[in-house]
Amino acid sequence: MFNFYLPFKKNIKGNKSFFFLLLLIIATPSFVTAQWKIANGPYEATLFNISFDAQNPNVLYTAGDGVFRSTNSGETWITIKPDTALGSNSEPVIKADPKHAGIVFLGGPGALFKSTDYGDNWKVIGFEKRRVTSIEIDQVNHEIIYVGLKNSSDDAIWKSTDGGTTWEKKTNGIPVSTFPFQNCKSIKVNPLNQNSLYAAVFSEGIFKSIDGGNNWTFLLSVNTQEIEILGWDTTIVLAAVAGGIEKSTDAGLTWKLISNESANCLEVDSISKAFYAGINKSTDEGNTWISLGNSVLPESFHLPMGVYDIKIDPNNNNILYLATYAGIYKSFDKGLSWQQSFDGLNRFYVFNLAISPSNSSIIYATGRGGIHKSTDGGLTWIYLREVSAATNITIDPTNSEIVYLEDASPFMESYLLKTTDGGKNWETKLFTSTSFGFIKFDPQNSSILYTSTEENGLMKSSDRGETWEKINAPPRPYNFLVSKEKNGVFYISSYNGGIYKSTDAGLNWDSLGLAFDNYSRSLLYFAPENENIIYASIYGRGVFKTTDGGTNWELKNNGLVDTLIGGIIPDPKQIGRLFLNTLSGLYISTNGGDEWNKFHSEDMPDIYYPLGIDTTGNGKIFAVRNNEPGIYVLDSIYLDPSNIEENISLINFTLYQNYPNPFNPTTTINYQLPKSGKVTLKLFDMLGNEIRTLVNEQKEMGNYSVQFSGGGGLASGMYVYQLRIYDYVSAKKMLLLK
Repeated sequence: MFNFYLPFKKNIKGNKSFFFLLLLIIATPSFVTAQWKIANGPYEATLFNISFDAQNPNVLYTAGDGVFRSTNSGETWITIKPDTALGSNSEPVIKADPKHAGIVFLGGPGALFKSTDYGDNWKVIGFEKRRVTSIEIDQVNHEIIYVGLKNSSDDAIWKSTDGGTTWEKKTNGIPVSTFPFQNCKSIKVNPLNQNSLYAAVFSEGIFKSIDGGNNWTFLLSVNTQEIEILGWDTTIVLAAVAGGIEKSTDAGLTWKLISNESANCLEVDSISKAFYAGINKSTDEGNTWISLGNSVLPESFHLPMGVYDIKIDPNNNNILYLATYAGIYKSFDKGLSWQQSFDGLNRFYVFNLAISPSNSSIIYATGRGGIHKSTDGGLTWIYLREVSAATNITIDPTNSEIVYLEDASPFMESYLLKTTDGGKNWETKLFTSTSFGFIKFDPQNSSILYTSTEENGLMKSSDRGETWEKINAPPRPYNFLVSKEKNGVFYISSYNGGIYKSTDAGLNWDSLGLAFDNYSRSLLYFAPENENIIYASIYGRGVFKTTDGGTNWELKNNGLVDTLIGGIIPDPKQIGRLFLNTLSGLYISTNGGDEWNKFHSEDMPDIYYPLGIDTTGNGKIFAVRNNEPGIYVLDSIYLDPSNIEENISLINFTLYQNYPNPFNPTTTINYQLPKSGKVTLKLFDMLGNEIRTLVNEQKEMGNYSVQFSGGGGLASGMYVYQLRIYDYVSAKKMLLLK
């Protein structure tokens, strides 16, 4: 494995800054030209609500970290955010017109927007510089719109009777808040009486109007997230409140607590008469409740407050959608099982990657808010769990199911987590009040790990992280090397300044004389061809090199624009070839660091910060851009003209989308081979488990079709089919609906 650090800091969920570890070794095909492109995931976004188009329930809208639209029932999403920013720390709300296709309203900090073309274009229709927190549209007369605000102490509810052209404040009867603002979290109009409506004003309580909002009557003093009126009996009202679910059977006059679990959202199935509150469900009008959590949903979503919105498909009450702080989840069986519908929710900020040394298809991507996993070399991803900030991650070199992860909280605490089942379950193995410097395996024994903490310095585990012991080392270790060739030879760089060497497994240490300022960050790398050659990248000073195991060092900054540098990757395929990450972009040296040149692709006008480079395969680079979400991919750093013919043929391998899709029970998968070779075509579930092998044989050049049947006990849901031949790997999703 190679370490590759970004040469800049990021602040995550607080003021804690990290210098992030980034790892990647992945086999991928090379191409004729090197061009940056946005990768297909990992995807993630915190989302607060869902709304369906009036005429086509396959069209969905959702809003949160971004604003997104799906035209295929949540299978893929595109961004439709207005050009005008909604404001920082926003919790936008989106609402489609209940009668007219393509009309949708969006509110948040800054304004209320309206679109008449499915969100492609937006127009501000009011409430500039105010925060819109709820939107309700009369189901009979779409010109009547109610808007809830979080603004001043007497500004909670507004009404328009002309589709949003003009507005009138409607707060008569709602007391002036003792807080600096009122906050109307929910407004619901009685579907049988447009003059009857309920409003939840946070900190003030629940109110009711029987004259279209002109006057309000106080009902219940409780902080409320959402209100729901039963369509088959409008005298029954539900309220998701702090402390549980309240129910009224007399149009709000009296209330009864029917669940003591808080929830952010409510949904009522008018066909089965089931109640949904967050991730809980009742089929007896709230007398008893069951949890709908399962292994696909992260553990934290099993609590009702882990879900921000739940919606039933208007055309099929078996289909549910959840809006969560990671993205959209979908169920085809009323919540008994769930699958991720994340594709296109591109608000995930990636900080590092790790690939399994024993299975190059397994990659983990970590970043702000979560950790994702790919089982097909990065083509598709699943969200595993929430983390505050994953700053270190490493995979057991012999078992891709075993992963170690640092979860750094915003309160300066860090936890060393371990999974033995590929990320489904995690256990805390070590704790520190500050952060961990690194997590590294002994290259000669994968049962041995090393890490460092501020309190204890260098620590060692001989049982795969189950127990730890402190071993002697210079104070505040930052980076660590263990020799593959010589037992007991260690190198350490210290936060206190300096690089040290031990030849007796840490009993004694010698300073190597390469001192630097306190808090400077130094990373160490062996040259693949000779462990006496070591490179040290020191942030603020540049690149240093030794050819005698650390006795003497030379400065190697020739050609560098700045010395604000991060990680180095020595290329094992070409002796003396190095890649260096700096604040001004990626540099390359072909002579062991004697000279550095800016690495450019054909379309690289902007700066990309690599997460890692595939130096064991065909040279694909995964990178990020500063303060932007998503991963960018550069096709290859190895552009060998002698391989152009082979590269062109690799491009022409094609896996097509199955048809029909969705399907029941059969579908057809087509693929094209420009040359003969051993082909595998496999089916996986959304957790990455292999379900079936459809093709596993030598094939000649040509076009092929595979008929696939969803019988044999396969459940409804999303699956992934993957084609492999040579270094070409492609995967696509298919949807089985029974």
